[in-house]
Amino acid sequence: MASGGAKSADSLLSLDWKSCVVSTVAGDEDEHSVDGIGTAAGLNWPLALIASGDGKSLVFTDSGSHLVRRFDLADRRVTTLLGSKKGFKQQRQSDAIFESACSVR
Repeated sequence: MASGGAKSADSLLSLDWKSCVVSTVAGDEDEHSVDGIGTAAGLNWPLALIASGDGKSLVFTDSGSHLVRRFDLADRRVTTLLGSKKGFKQQRQSDAIFESACSVR
């Protein structure tokens, strides 16, 4: 476990540069995908991460759950944007599916 209560690879972590403390801002120790706020959200191997165009959120792949998700920086809410099950199908937003999504642009 990292300092400051940071948990596992199924979490989004934050580093306070002044104190060098790492803390968990979303997710918990269990591998599952549940939309929610902060540690009430479930993540499963989040990988790639990119800032949204407006700078208010981060978009990331939740590779183990085959999803693309958003983390709101203001309220720490995690929501699913794309995907629903394992597979591959290039479709409109609600119908897209991925297998181990690993990058966002």
